[in-house]
Amino acid sequence: MLRTPPSKLCATIRELIHTIPEQAVTLDLPVPTGFWGIAGRASAPCVTRINEVVHIAAIQRGLPVAHVLAHFTPLWTSKFAPGQLIQR
Repeated sequence: MLRTPPSKLCATIRELIHTIPEQAVTLDLPVPTGFWGIAGRASAPCVTRINEVVHIAAIQRGLPVAHVLAHFTPLWTSKFAPGQLIQR
C-alpha cells in the first residue's frame, strides 16, 4: 500500500478488504492531530477518507471494524507524559 499512488489507494483498500478471510476484523486508522505537526495535519483528510473506505467495504462484506480511532486519545498527563520531569 505504501507504493500505491493516492489516486488508486481507495480501490486498493477495497480490493484488500474483499480478499481477507470472512472472520477477520478490520481496523480504522487514527487520524493525525496536533502532535503530528504539519505533515499530520496535511494527511488528516486522506486518513479520514481511508477510514470511510474501510468502513464501507467492511460493512459490505459483513466484517466487523475495530474502531481504533475512537480509542486513540491525546497524550496523557502524568509523570510519564512527554515533557514532564520525573521527580524522585
